[in-house]
Amino acid sequence: ETMRIASSEFADDPCSSVKRGTMVRAARALLSAVTRLLILADMADVMRLLSHLKI
Repeated sequence: ETMRIASSEFADDPCSSVKRGTMVRAARALLSAVTRLLILADMADVMRLLSHLKI
């Protein structure tokens, strides 16, 4: 939601360095959240694979 709002505001005024900075911070936060989710999913897959190997 934050990224959507920030990018919309930046699109309305692309020359604003403040809006650009806000959008960049929102994009970094989104990327960080997606990265954490992918790491968590990867850990779950590894645990599942390891549990199948122990059978």
